Amino acid sequence: MTEQDWDAVLEDHRRAIAEFVAKAEVLPEDRWTVPRDEGKWSPADEAEHLVHAYRGMVRSLEESIEIPILLPRWKVLLARWLHLPKILRGQFPRGAVAPRPTRPRGDFESRVEALEALQRYARSFEEAISHAHQSKPDGTMNHPYFGALSFARYLQLNAQHTRHHGRHLPSP
Repeated sequence: MTEQDWDAVLEDHRRAIAEFVAKAEVLPEDRWTVPRDEGKWSPADEAEHLVHAYRGMVRSLEESIEIPILLPRWKVLLARWLHLPKILRGQFPRGAVAPRPTRPRGDFESRVEALEALQRYARSFEEAISHAHQSKPDGTMNHPYFGALSFARYLQLNAQHTRHHGRHLPSP
């Protein structure tokens, strides 16, 4: 991967975060904690999930803690073949379940606090993964469902993951 390619992937990730934050900031305050449907997450939950996901990835990169793979090898291979290409095109499978550590717990008092945390952890993730990429251009990082992914692929996946959750935010 050229430096120019890396910069393009990084910029796309930054756009995904900015799009999510911009859409969340204009929601009426009374809609921030209202689930989009029965059994679904609220905008606050969507943001908190992203914060927890980014926090875990930052910790993994900064502390060299491997993210555990949650599926048997055959399911990882199937998910990589069947779902990963679609997700990278912005098509998430229905009914995907978030890993337990990334599920919302009501950690944030306000929208401002949640969105600031999201931006902070997303920036930290970009810095940590950029450093990892510079140190080891052919390095990988584990994903709970897809196994070892290149740093660039992980960044692309996170951009699409953020967009996926942004699509769940109601229009103002």
